[in-house]
Amino acid sequence: QQIGEVNTRNFDLGLRYQFTFNFRRNAKLNPQAGISLLSRYQRQYTDPSIPVSYPRKYNRLDSRVSICPQLRYNISTRFFVDISLPVDVLHFGSAFQTIYNPNIPKRQQRNGGSEFYTMPDWNDSWHLRLGAGLKF
Repeated sequence: QQIGEVNTRNFDLGLRYQFTFNFRRNAKLNPQAGISLLSRYQRQYTDPSIPVSYPRKYNRLDSRVSICPQLRYNISTRFFVDISLPVDVLHFGSAFQTIYNPNIPKRQQRNGGSEFYTMPDWNDSWHLRLGAGLKF
């Protein structure tokens, strides 16, 4: 049995935008509600060192829309900390994979698809976000 290694290169880039409504703007403790959009791009290239597996490239582009209840504490007029519990309501994206197998035609080396979920991952995972900010 051959034992080999797999060299993997990963790239992951995300951009999140959030619009927030303040319930008590000038108070020290400010409850807030917001909606956010997280767009993310992932790329992975895997190169095995053994001949029984083939190199592969994986690309994924997805977005998540979340409702974000949060609590902000204003330490001073310019500095604050907050805690948020983003809850995903929509998740959509596409993923494509290319397996560089020279034994099959090029058009069969690539596969992929798209997905769309409403209320995803409610039973599997919850995210807690802690943050700090500086107002300009």
